[in-house]
Amino acid sequence: MNKTNYQPLLRMFILLIALFVLFLVHYFMFIYLYPFIIAMILAYILQPIVSYLERKWRIHRTFASYLAILFTSSLILLCGILFLQQLAKEMSHLINILPATFHTINNLFIEFGQTTVIPLYQSLQTKLPFLPPADVWDMKQTIPFIMEKIYDSSSTVIQNIFSSLSTIVSSISQTSIMIIFIVISIFIMTKDFNVLTSYSQSIIPMKIRKNLTEIVFQLKKSTFGLVKAHFFLAVLSSCLGLVGLLIIGVENFLLLTIIIFIVDFVPYIGIGAIFIPWILYQFMSGEYGFTIQLTIVYMVITIVRQLIEPKLIATHLGIHPIIALILLFISIKHFGILGIFITPLILIGLSAVYHANILSTIQHFIFEHK
Repeated sequence: MNKTNYQPLLRMFILLIALFVLFLVHYFMFIYLYPFIIAMILAYILQPIVSYLERKWRIHRTFASYLAILFTSSLILLCGILFLQQLAKEMSHLINILPATFHTINNLFIEFGQTTVIPLYQSLQTKLPFLPPADVWDMKQTIPFIMEKIYDSSSTVIQNIFSSLSTIVSSISQTSIMIIFIVISIFIMTKDFNVLTSYSQSIIPMKIRKNLTEIVFQLKKSTFGLVKAHFFLAVLSSCLGLVGLLIIGVENFLLLTIIIFIVDFVPYIGIGAIFIPWILYQFMSGEYGFTIQLTIVYMVITIVRQLIEPKLIATHLGIHPIIALILLFISIKHFGILGIFITPLILIGLSAVYHANILSTIQHFIFEHK
């Protein structure tokens, strides 16, 4: 066998071994290195601010690093405190109104069952005599049983959220140690950013540096593109919602439009989280005309969004929607509900690797390397 025939197989084997080793190192060392990885990412983000303070304000880089870290940490801490306060307030309010809300919904279901479902079933029974008599369906017993199960499930979810928060608070000492290491690492990496960059350039081959630079550029481009696409879709949905709510005469339409924008901007949640419960509530309340109007508004927004979204996401990421759907399914199967939020990060990474021509570089290394 000619030597040139098995060289590509040998290079492919070497590449697979290297990738496997990198995976093992990442898998076993990430638990020890993740504070420094977080610090490296944050230091890279703070680098432009520190350079600006150093260049424009003539501040020494060490002091500029102090200022940037202090300002960023204070801002994150303030936002975190405000968020937790608001979350605790909203959760407490939800717990207080949950029993009354479920009681109201329970009565609506009973009334709907007795006035609509039972008569419809009785008329159907006259045509299909083999069906059991309608009196076996006791709405006053069946529906409260179902609502009780839903209430118990909702209470369990809320209790689990509070339990998770209490667990985080109870492990505050370990979290504080991690934060201290991250802050110190950020300061060192930010202060000596140029030194570390020069050192990394001296030990990393030029070709790999070019690939890494291109990947970072594509990551920025893909992230900005994805955020811009979701922002445009959220603006489109909120504008359509504003027009629709104005036409059907909904009060507080401006506040509802803002809520639609915020909810729709979050990936994979969408305006269905607002409109579907609203439509069901209006239907159970007997407001059939308003239910139809709300349904039309929701359908128009959904149809327009679904027509534009695949093309828009594909344009900004350069990834076919079916690939995104497959990745979402795999992420949910592997990570659970967390996969919904991990999938966009995976898509951004794949888009960056693809557009940085890393696959072409690997192909060149295996088949055309000299």
